[in-house]
Amino acid sequence: LLLLLPIRLLPIISMFVSMVVANAKQTMPLYRVMNFNQLSSLRTATRSFLSHVGPPSSVKTEVEHGPPPPRRALLYLPGHDERKVKKAAALDVDCICLDMEDAVAENKKEEARQGIVHFLHSMSFGRSDVAVRVNSVTTPHIYNDLKAVLTAPKLPNTVVLPKVDTPEQLEWFFEASAHIAQEFKAENPKEHHKYKQKLRLITQVESGLGLMNLRKICELDNLMYFASEVYSHEAVIVGGDDLAADLGGTRTTSNMELLYARQHTIAVVKAFEMQAIDLVNIRFNELDALRDEAIEGAQWGFDGKQVIHPNQVPIVQNAFTPSKEKLEWAVGVLTAFKEKNEEGTGAFAYSGDMIDMPTVKQCENIYKLGVVAGMLEKNDGILL
Repeated sequence: LLLLLPIRLLPIISMFVSMVVANAKQTMPLYRVMNFNQLSSLRTATRSFLSHVGPPSSVKTEVEHGPPPPRRALLYLPGHDERKVKKAAALDVDCICLDMEDAVAENKKEEARQGIVHFLHSMSFGRSDVAVRVNSVTTPHIYNDLKAVLTAPKLPNTVVLPKVDTPEQLEWFFEASAHIAQEFKAENPKEHHKYKQKLRLITQVESGLGLMNLRKICELDNLMYFASEVYSHEAVIVGGDDLAADLGGTRTTSNMELLYARQHTIAVVKAFEMQAIDLVNIRFNELDALRDEAIEGAQWGFDGKQVIHPNQVPIVQNAFTPSKEKLEWAVGVLTAFKEKNEEGTGAFAYSGDMIDMPTVKQCENIYKLGVVAGMLEKNDGILL
């Protein structure tokens, strides 16, 4: 096997050298001038080589900084609008997302970058998870976005990457971010602890191709050789208008045109024990419809929902929070199950309901929602 390794390395070495020669006159790092076809070819050759060394294995068993924070409502704000950001900082919202992408016009991108860097270190956002949404990797803005965010005096808690269609795009994002971080540490040795704790990462699926590749995208950060040095991928947002446009659908108030996309996202994302965040409702004045939509999302298994207006926040967060009565019932079922299980009893009756294992697992989900909502303290002894 050892004798064969140099032979198997030849395609990788040859491809890499050809890329370097082709881009020799470029002054920017190689990862910035490699296109996705080149990157994909290099990755294919690398995977072929690694398959002979040993299969990829899972390297991430638990997020280094604990479980994901609650993101019942994820509120987008234009990164260049100080008035809106200041107003949002006073809200009791789970996640504030300072946006460089859709909420910002092309001629305001640099202003948004500078504004976000300023807001991160000059404002207090309370208990909120503070996220920054960069532009997609297919835009000319991505490098400057990453440079601004990753070298800011204060880092955000979370980075949101939109329009992820393939695992190769996510690999490029991982590599570019790692390069910027390493470069910063080399130039600022006194700040070598800056990236000691990984940033949380949320990706967005907004196309048919992204839906098709969602499993590979979610899997990437869990695999040896490909896991990110900078991020911990812990949530996926399902797109609404962009996804419908890509599929050739027409947006309706029922959201039926996105039925499969939403349920497929939940199934794949939950298989990797990640958060699934539902689509946005752009009709921000129709609060009754928003409430029904949010309740539906919570019943399906989504962990939260995107919002674009402060008035949407309490309605959405309430929809993803179990009622006090529901939580008390779930705790009662879990407690009774533990007692019955010790007695060797299978299914049992509780408050007029027949309880079996699927019901117990649903009660566990309700209990966990209560914990993240701050309605009770976590007690591992009550769980399976």
